[in-house]
Amino acid sequence: MKFRPAIWLGIIALTAICIVGMFLDFQEVAIAGVVGIASLLPKVLESEEAGR
Repeated sequence: MKFRPAIWLGIIALTAICIVGMFLDFQEVAIAGVVGIASLLPKVLESEEAGR
């Protein structure tokens, strides 16, 4: 498994955006964070497969 810090930092940042959005009751922000994470997941899985 090859560690890709940029992808993981992106996921961590988007997760933080989701949490902040939920706490501040900004549903649009939370939804945008979820969509961002969903768009990054295929890249993470692709890099995991390539690392094997």
